Amino acid sequence: VDPKVGKMLIFGCVMQCLPAVLTIAAGMAYKDPWVLPIDRKQAADEARRRFAGESFSDHVALLQAYEGWTMAGQGRRDYCWRNYLSGNTLEMMSDMRRQFAELLQTAGFIDDKCPRPLEAHGQHA
Repeated sequence: VDPKVGKMLIFGCVMQCLPAVLTIAAGMAYKDPWVLPIDRKQAADEARRRFAGESFSDHVALLQAYEGWTMAGQGRRDYCWRNYLSGNTLEMMSDMRRQFAELLQTAGFIDDKCPRPLEAHGQHA
């Protein structure tokens, strides 16, 4: 694990915001889930801005996009198509979130103060 990502994961547990941090860390450690087709770049950029909302944050956009994908259930393929996201990348991020949580648990960073690290993270500031 990259030292910056590792530090972020530890602080996510300490600050009791691990579910969101797991998602951001997975995005940073693997690759960006956004798909930017040459002929639809403007629409793809708009989709990303829509996820970021008034925060204008790439991290918030990533969190919102990932959360929407997890909630889409059987409609994940359509969700990715409409929002210019890579389903394969989001699947990999989901796996990475689990691996990061397992590493933190093995290292003793997840305890009663950091319950259910893989739960959805809800609204983001």
